[in-house]
This record gives sequence, structure tokens and C-alpha cells, in this order.
Amino acid sequence: MPQRRPSESASARSWSRDVASENELSKIRPWAYWGEAAPAERQAEDDLDPLPGEPGNDLAWEIATATDPDWAARRSDDAFVMVVESDEDDVISLVEDDGRVAGYAPYLMDARRGPTAR
Repeated sequence: MPQRRPSESASARSWSRDVASENELSKIRPWAYWGEAAPAERQAEDDLDPLPGEPGNDLAWEIATATDPDWAARRSDDAFVMVVESDEDDVISLVEDDGRVAGYAPYLMDARRGPTAR
């Protein structure tokens, strides 16, 4: 007769109280974002701020390509992918306020610590 795990036993009760949502536990996490950089001469003319974060690695490029296939299909040599550790609200503001940024998605790994805990 197979043994049951403690959580499957007849005497185990399920948790009935409120728990914090994932967003409330840790709002700051790694994000990948991508887009098209303005040509160097236009960046100087428009006095554009440098993009926050670090250049994306292969995993970040895969996330961007899988999340936004339209961007991936039309991307040029000026395409970029960046990884930033930030609050999602700040990343949303960056996407909305900076015309160079096309989209964003959660980055699944913290380069310094390995896989991001979920």
C-alpha cells in the first residue's frame, strides 16, 4: 500500500487565511526589455539618456524574441535587449516614455545569483 504524503492525509487542513501575492512579496526583480536604438547621430541631436541596466545575454534575447515575434522579425542592426533589476511600474514607465523601447518581460534568471526564486 503506497504511503501518502502528509499534505494528502485525511487529517491535513488547507490554509484558509490570506497570503501575500507574488507581487507583494518582491516587487523588485530582473526584467528584460528590448527595442531599436536610434542611430548615433540622432541620439546626439535628441540628447537621449542612456538606457538603464546591462546588455542582455543569450537568454534575454531568447525571451525578447519569443515574447515579441513581430519585433524579432523586423529587428535591425540597431536592435537591443537590456536586463534591469527594477520595479515593474518603472519598467512600464520606461516602455511608455522612451520611443526606443518596444516591450518587456520578466527575466527568468539573476546573472549574479542563478535562477530567480519563484
